[in-house]
Amino acid sequence: MNDVDQLFLKWQGWIKNELSREFSRLLRDQRIFNAFLESLNPYAGQQAGSEIAEWMGLNYFISSCVAIRRLDDRDKRTVSLRVLLIDLQSHADIITEAQLAAHNSMFRVMPDQKQLSASEVVDLLKKEIELLDRFGHKVKQYVDKFVAHSDATNSIEMIPDTSVLDKALFSFHAIFRKYAFLIAGIPCDFKNPNPVDLIGAPGDDYRKRLTRLWTVSRDDE
Repeated sequence: MNDVDQLFLKWQGWIKNELSREFSRLLRDQRIFNAFLESLNPYAGQQAGSEIAEWMGLNYFISSCVAIRRLDDRDKRTVSLRVLLIDLQSHADIITEAQLAAHNSMFRVMPDQKQLSASEVVDLLKKEIELLDRFGHKVKQYVDKFVAHSDATNSIEMIPDTSVLDKALFSFHAIFRKYAFLIAGIPCDFKNPNPVDLIGAPGDDYRKRLTRLWTVSRDDE
């Protein structure tokens, strides 16, 4: 096994194991949280069960922010989406159609399509890393200053709202899908970031199950 084979094997391992597990959890939790929000709509203003609802929402928010923070980790000792992109950027000269086809049975060389040069691959990966900076910054700041420890310089403005978290997850997921297909051959349409092909269709009616919490709470009043 030569050096190029070892690099592709390493990247494929990262994508199929640590990164796939992280994104699967994030996307599943987002699906359940969306069902949770839908289940609350008919019971807005109800006091019974409000502490449970607040606890569930806060725990989703914190755990998802921490997961995004892990995916954005710069420490080269970790496996993160950022580390993957930086490593790909460092070896841009081997990110060619020929190498992708040799290491990924799902990849097909397009003879009529212009192949990117190594410098163009570097520029493309740089832009994707900048997307992590753009959409992950507030989440990282929140986790570092509020979740990991209490910083004396904390300000309420540092706490992102759920739309910031959603945008971070969408952009991180879109980038991951691209390399999940190109490097690891995971069958997904990376131009259409639909989580169903990565985590499957929901096997349970989460909204129906969650609604029982609020109906039972109301009956107990």
